[in-house]
Order: sequence, then C-alpha cells, then structure tokens
Amino acid sequence: MGSPETFKLDTALFARVYLGSNFVNIPLVCRKCGKCCEKLSHVVYYPDRREIEVENIEEIREFLGIRYYEVLEELEREVGGINAVMVSPCPFLRNGKCTVYPARPASCKSFPIYGDFGVGCPALRRFEEVLKALGCEKAERVCMPLDSVEKGKPSKAFVEKYLSIAEEEEIELFFALNSVADFI
Repeated sequence: MGSPETFKLDTALFARVYLGSNFVNIPLVCRKCGKCCEKLSHVVYYPDRREIEVENIEEIREFLGIRYYEVLEELEREVGGINAVMVSPCPFLRNGKCTVYPARPASCKSFPIYGDFGVGCPALRRFEEVLKALGCEKAERVCMPLDSVEKGKPSKAFVEKYLSIAEEEEIELFFALNSVADFI
C-alpha cells in the first residue's frame, strides 16, 4: 500500500455559490493534519466479540486484508475489557496518516464540510476565511464524488478575485471544479 499522500482525491468538498444565472464551486482543501482522526473517531470496538464497528467495515476489512487482525490485536492491548468503547484516536491512523484512505468511511470523506464539531480543523477555518473574503458566507456546502461535480462557470472578475487570495492547492482544485480555461 502506498502512502496516503499518493492517493487520488476522490471526494470533492466545496461551496457552491450562485452568481445570477451561473454558479462557481469554491473548494475546501484538506490540510492532512489528522486532527479529525485524533478527536472525532466514529470507530466502536467490541472486545468481547473482537469486532470493530464503523461505516463500510467490510470495505475496510477487505482493503486491509491480514492487517485488519493486527489492528484488532493492537486494540485488545490498548483497550482491554469487555465493554464496547469509542476508539479515539481512530485505530486506522498511523503516524498522522490514514491507513485506509481509499476505503475510509463516508463520515470521514465529508468532514468537515458540515461542521467542525470542536476539532479545530485548519482546512475549515481557511475555507471560511476564503468564503468571507469573497463575500460568499451563505453558500451551499456540498460533498460528492469528484467525477460527479457539475463544473461552475465563474466570471473573469470572480476568477481574478479568487486567484488573488487562494493558495496553490486551492487554485488547482478550483480549476478542477470550474470551467475557467477561457481565463488562463
């Protein structure tokens, strides 16, 4: 398995802003800090049954193969006991990186587009700063597969304004989410 940084972005988190008859998609770019995995795990471990419960556990189990049982053994050592327990940080987080990124649960794919939940997400903070700078705080927030996104059609003036405040990673995803070839 390659490192999580080599995985292709599969889910787009963005704000859709309507500008007259057109719209523009403004991306939220994950900073890969791992704070959400450290503080907001949705994983429940049942020591008495030696089971992990989380969305799409079958996909995760298949992705991990034999390493799934290594995760269980590690949880047994760390948690012990016979009662179910929410595991935090996420047991699939290693050295600050997700080891099941391609098979991660939907709740992980959509975080933090619908809220921070006390995590202190730097990506969400930056996203909200960009929306505010663009005057788009009330935009519709969207999470969907990247290949399903209908591209926005921003004006040249909007593209110029966005480019003046955006960071490199944000610009790259902005171009992927919008039809801007005429302005480049």
